This record gives sequence, structure tokens and C-alpha cells, in this order.
Amino acid sequence: MKNIILSLTVIIIATSILVSCKNESTNTSTAKDTDTVVQQPKVDTPQKKTVDSSNQVVCKESEEKVDGENETIKTCTWSNYKSVSTGVEVKYKYYWTYEMFKLNNGKFVKIENSSLFNDKKTQLLSIINKKVKQRFTELSKDPQNKDCLSSVEKSPEYTFNQLGIYLEKDGFKFSYSFGLPDACTAVDGDLISFNINEIEPYLKK
Repeated sequence: MKNIILSLTVIIIATSILVSCKNESTNTSTAKDTDTVVQQPKVDTPQKKTVDSSNQVVCKESEEKVDGENETIKTCTWSNYKSVSTGVEVKYKYYWTYEMFKLNNGKFVKIENSSLFNDKKTQLLSIINKKVKQRFTELSKDPQNKDCLSSVEKSPEYTFNQLGIYLEKDGFKFSYSFGLPDACTAVDGDLISFNINEIEPYLKK
């Protein structure tokens, strides 16, 4: 009898151990099945934009005294072109002259303004003179400008060689004057600007 009871006890203990092991195995498997791998979203690293330095206007400026007068010289280059703007101070006012150069056989050679442009130059000059007329009309409407502009019968039209043309960091500038006395400097002409993309179709290659 004792042997039977002992055998039953052993069987019960063995069965309990098997059930316990099975439960642990099931729990482990369930835990593995429920684990979720979270993937981090892919972040695109922004690429740095490269600047085309060959299409930039590069300028430098210097000052010196010439015959006791202050003189400012500004030199700007872009592609095959160079401009030299010279300003002389007289009685606290600067008077500017402009020169254009084009690269030829490795050297910058001075050229006339009209030589800058291709066969579309007439179209460009028409745009410039239209802007001049718009500015003149705007100034003429102001009664305070009557005395200064009374000597100018109508808006002048310019040729390229009558304009001051030079380079700046933001493109080409076209300077014009109505030929007014110093007392009328505030309304004596203006600047017309074209960025590189705007002016390039009109330039000789």
C-alpha cells in the first residue's frame, strides 16, 4: 500500500513539474510574439545648395587722394566684363564716371557701352527709355519739382553711350542725368537696374 501511495505521489509531482514547464514555455513564446520592433522614420538629410561662383559679380573698392580731392574707385567683374566706377568728391558731392571693359586675349580692353550688347540692343534700349519716361512723368507731377524740370521740355531719350553703365553685386546699372544744375540733384535722373538673368540675353558672348 505504501508503495502505491509513493508511486502516486511521484506521478503527481512529475505532472506538476511538466505543467509548470509548459506554462513557462507558453508565456515566453507569447512574450516574444507580442514584442514589436518600432522603426524610426527615415529622415532625409538636406543637401547643401552649391553656389555658382562663376555667375557672381565680384567688387572691390579703394579710396585715395588725387590733387587734394577724395577719390573712390570701385571695380566690379563678372564673366568677361569689368566696370570701373570713379567718384570724385567736390564740395561734399560725388561726381561719377564709368568705364566698361571686356576680356580679350587674356586682357581687359576698354569698350564703348554700345559694344556690350548683341542684336537685341534696340529692344533693351527701348525698355530703358520707357523706364526713363515713367520716372520723368512721375517727377513732373510733383509741384515741388516744377522749377527744376522747367528747362526739360519732355523726357529725354538716350543712346547707350549717353548712359553710365556699370556692374554691382546685384547686376548691371544704367545711370542717366537730365542735365540739371547742382541745386536740383535730388531729381536729376536716376538708376535703372537689371539683374544678371535679365540682362544676359542682350549681352554679346
